[in-house]
Amino acid sequence: MNADKMQKMKTYTKMQSGKKFQKKNLPKVIRKSLQDWIDAGLIAKTSNGWYMKTEQTVVEEVPPWVEAAEEVVAQPAEETSEGNAPASPLSVFTLSLGNRAAAIVQMCDALAAGQATLGVLQDIKGQALMLLGDLNLLQPVEGEPVEQPQD
Repeated sequence: MNADKMQKMKTYTKMQSGKKFQKKNLPKVIRKSLQDWIDAGLIAKTSNGWYMKTEQTVVEEVPPWVEAAEEVVAQPAEETSEGNAPASPLSVFTLSLGNRAAAIVQMCDALAAGQATLGVLQDIKGQALMLLGDLNLLQPVEGEPVEQPQD
């Protein structure tokens, strides 16, 4: 049986972590194939006849676009151009827009994964407004002072 499939079984998920069980008190489905559960690392033998559900750490795989965005953000703007010539204003501008867009996507992912609070919505809104401002897609409302986006 597959370890991922075993870990998602209702009987296993209902077991308390950190509690020791005698073999006779283990759920029947686990008792039947106890060695498979031990080999998968989902059940550990603590002492003679006593077993415990092991703590599983969930490792979330980072999407490839996040890794690419982090690499681009980590590079200074001068390194985006070839040779020793400084980066063109267009490439610096493009990099700035890409960084803002990547930040918005990262904040949305964190919010969807439950790793961020609803307060991040204001940050998303701010980044989106700065992005629109950089592209000159915002029209100032008459009577309001024009704000310059800050990086």
